[in-house]
Amino acid sequence: VILGLSVGTALGCCWARSHSLDDTARLRHVFMVSFRPETTINQEIEMMKTLSSLPQIFPQVLRSYVYPDLRLAGGQSHPAGKNRGLVWMADFRSRADFEAF
Repeated sequence: VILGLSVGTALGCCWARSHSLDDTARLRHVFMVSFRPETTINQEIEMMKTLSSLPQIFPQVLRSYVYPDLRLAGGQSHPAGKNRGLVWMADFRSRADFEAF
């Protein structure tokens, strides 16, 4: 199961307030991944490496961050469901850069 969330897709008035002409990131895309039980740790590491390389491939990505879940007991047995396996967050200058990506 893969869940991609885009923070800022419903930007409304907040977009106009935060938009400027400098190189500061104005939009952060959050992508969360759940791994299948048969996924090996090496496959997870490979995915983290691939996600980390995206800013070098796509100039629209200013910077990105990859964080694996700590797999603490509480996050694996929570009544709402297990935590995601990792999260990738990418910063963009503009909505247009995000959409081009």
